[in-house]
Formats: sequence, structure tokens, C-alpha cells
Amino acid sequence: AETYKTFSIQVMQRFVGEKASNWVDMTILTIRSVANGIIGVAVIQAGLALLGLVLYGIAFSILIALAIMFLTITQLPVFIVIGPLLAFVLSQETSASAIVFSIYMLIVGAIDGILKPILMGRGVDIPMPVILIGAIGGMLFIGMIGLFIGAVIFALAYKLFILWLEEDSKKRGMAPPF
Repeated sequence: AETYKTFSIQVMQRFVGEKASNWVDMTILTIRSVANGIIGVAVIQAGLALLGLVLYGIAFSILIALAIMFLTITQLPVFIVIGPLLAFVLSQETSASAIVFSIYMLIVGAIDGILKPILMGRGVDIPMPVILIGAIGGMLFIGMIGLFIGAVIFALAYKLFILWLEEDSKKRGMAPPF
């Protein structure tokens, strides 16, 4: 891993000069942020859904949990799967266990809105929305690998934009805008 980092720094030095190490570190942190924020949340959400599905005794629990994980990774609402499931469960019975299961699954469905900002913003000095927009855009254009490529490109573009604004502010003798 260290050889790849050294190689990346050498390549980046051709583009940005002495700040290459900072850019490579930012790239690594952005990729980690996407992995933690999107894929990590998808695994957590699917795992929690699987737990509830198995405990309640729903057939094909693993397939439903995999569908939830896929939807979370693709940034689609998991209520596409959870909604019909809850409608089916509540149409079959309205016992206390069905209501508790429904509440639990609604919480599981909404948990990505809480976890994603926490995990994506960790350790990176780039705002979470920038990384998320880059990841979603990359995925739309390139597919699953675009989650990472889009986030890195958008993060680097954001950083270049901020540096450009700061340099312009210094030339004019003004305080930096951010």
C-alpha cells in the first residue's frame, strides 16, 4: 500500500508540485469516507434489516436484506422494499409483534439519514454534501466504481476551487471566503 502511495505522490507532483502529498492524502481520505459512508451504512442497514426479518420470521430474509443493501448503495429509498413488506405484514395480522416489527423496520429504513452524514464527514476537511454529490454523480455515469471516482474528482475539484478563491483573496488583500 505504501508503494502505491509513493507512486501516486510522484505522479501528482507532476501536476501540483510540492503539495502532492496533501492531494494524495485527501484522495485516500475521500475514498475511505465513501467506503464508510455509503458502503458501510448499506451493510449496517442491511444487517439490521436482516436481524429484524429473521426474528420476525419473514421468508427470504436474506434476499430482502440484499435488496435493501443494493438500494442503500444506489442511493434509492429502501422504503421501496420496506413499504410493501410492512403492508403485507400488517395486512396479515395486527398483533403487538407486527407493530413492533413495523416500527423497527421504519427505524431501519430511516437510519441511513443519520449514519451517512456521521460516517461520510469523518476525517475529511471537505463537506459531506460535496462527497455525496460526487459519489452519486459518479455512480450515475460510471456505475459502482463511480461511487469512488466521482467522489474523488468532485472533492479534488472542490479543493482546487477553494484554493483558487483563497489565492484571489490574497491578491486583493481580502480575507478568504471560507
